[in-house]
Amino acid sequence: LSHPQLKIKAAALRLVGNVASGNDYQTQEILHHGALDAIILLLNSPRASMRKEACWLLSNVAAGTPEQKLLLFQKNIFPRLLVLYKQSSFTIRKEIIWILSNALSGGTDEQAAHIIKIGFIKPLLSECEGADVEIVKISLDAISHLLRVQEAATMAILTENDAATTFEALQQHRDHDVYE
Repeated sequence: LSHPQLKIKAAALRLVGNVASGNDYQTQEILHHGALDAIILLLNSPRASMRKEACWLLSNVAAGTPEQKLLLFQKNIFPRLLVLYKQSSFTIRKEIIWILSNALSGGTDEQAAHIIKIGFIKPLLSECEGADVEIVKISLDAISHLLRVQEAATMAILTENDAATTFEALQQHRDHDVYE
């Protein structure tokens, strides 16, 4: 993952990503061998495809055990992901939304508070206005989770960003699951 040639780095990233997409044990082995630091560095790659693959791999880590989720918070990747989200195309933003959703699912209240504090509610709300139904649903689920565990803080930010207008528009959404 730290090889100087991009072709080799890309192949290694894909390989490690495929292993991490397996079970929690396989993901843990990737982490145990120190791959996370190299993956985090790839979030700054000049190639968008490498940044997308790094995010995909991180979403698999975020979907793992509570200890694996905690490692992402300990490595402080979420502020980096917010910067990357703001600079990226939809393909990368979509992977970042998956990371958030996976990290929140089974995460702690403190981890949810951290995601709120660094500013991820506004991007989640923004994705609710998008055309990708799957990402709209995932964003809504993440917001719903944040409301359950950090209601006051989440409501304040949603109100500040006129979320009511967004949510009212979703009641007319073409997908049945979204408007319910």
